[in-house]
Amino acid sequence: MWERRASERACARSTLTPTRRGSAFGTVLTLATATLGALGACRQTVVLDPSDRASGDATGTGGAGPVIDARNDSGGGGGAGSSHFDGGRVDGIGICFGGQIQFVPNMLRVPDIILSVDRSASMQSWFGSGSRLDVIHQQVRALISKYKRVRFGYEEFPAAVSMCSNGQGCCAGDVAQPITDNLKAIDRIISGCDNGGPGCDQPQRPVADALAKCNSTYAALFSAGDPGHRYVLLLTSGDPTCGTGPDSTSSSCDDAQTQVTKLSRANINTGVFGIGDGAVGSACLDQLATYGGIDTGSTPLYHLARTPTELSGALEAVVETIAEEACKIDLRSAPPDPNVVELRFDGMRVPQDGVDGWTFDQDGSLTLTVHGSYCHALIQNTQQVTLVTGCR
Repeated sequence: MWERRASERACARSTLTPTRRGSAFGTVLTLATATLGALGACRQTVVLDPSDRASGDATGTGGAGPVIDARNDSGGGGGAGSSHFDGGRVDGIGICFGGQIQFVPNMLRVPDIILSVDRSASMQSWFGSGSRLDVIHQQVRALISKYKRVRFGYEEFPAAVSMCSNGQGCCAGDVAQPITDNLKAIDRIISGCDNGGPGCDQPQRPVADALAKCNSTYAALFSAGDPGHRYVLLLTSGDPTCGTGPDSTSSSCDDAQTQVTKLSRANINTGVFGIGDGAVGSACLDQLATYGGIDTGSTPLYHLARTPTELSGALEAVVETIAEEACKIDLRSAPPDPNVVELRFDGMRVPQDGVDGWTFDQDGSLTLTVHGSYCHALIQNTQQVTLVTGCR
């Protein structure tokens, strides 16, 4: 049980002090009137900027990350500067008796990840308890369920229904846009080959086309030059095939490198995962990892996974590192007094601590970082993030 603040105790005392009257009815009436007045004074808050980012709402359909709604759950929204009552929530009570608290408008750096998955014939090889593709599907679902502060998109290649202009099996499928709670749309793509199809047993790996479609998806969601926090994670069982470049002398690997470079120029990093023994010693995948910006730092530069355990460990580590970008919270304006600020997750106070809590960055108090177990809670479980300031 949370200990009540001094302001709550003061409010409670102010509402429970009776006034002597000539009758019991008068006493009750006076108590009721005093209670309503005290509650109105003690539980009113001021919202500075409760509006969500126009292009980054709860669906996560655009921008660098959503502005977490500063309003409480009582439904009393209102425009900037409007007053409303907190519906009786303890976490809505002002920091000091008789004063008002202000919500500091803020924005999380919510990352976007598109998982680009090879489903060519080689992905049907046995891999632990199932095929390589089955294992990837299981791990993708687990990651989406775990990291709530990441917007996941998804595609598979080649397309299940192959109607490619440059040869059978030489184009990627559609991309599910990166949004919050996107598992249903991703499951539709995952089950696209359950009943077979012209592209479901192809040996081709149209990596260049798959990466080009990821770039087009991001371009449709974000304006040019938007720094964002966007990624593509490529999972493939071997080197690219089916080049898409107009130059007939270019190789499939060259075309894939061209697409990774285009992604990089659009501020989108690419991580490369080689699945199974067929990916061992791939110079092409090494080059893609170098251009993509998420390499291992040693040979091979791409993430080589020859077992389900290796794949799980490598994929989890990369996704968690990306997800932790959401532990940076940007303030739209500096609080009046940085020493009187309180961060709350789902109404519960987060301690100001550099190891397990939160701290202001050294940038004029316009960015704060969440550390330790609270960072993990934020990216996995926390529903509502609020930052408030007020009197001591």
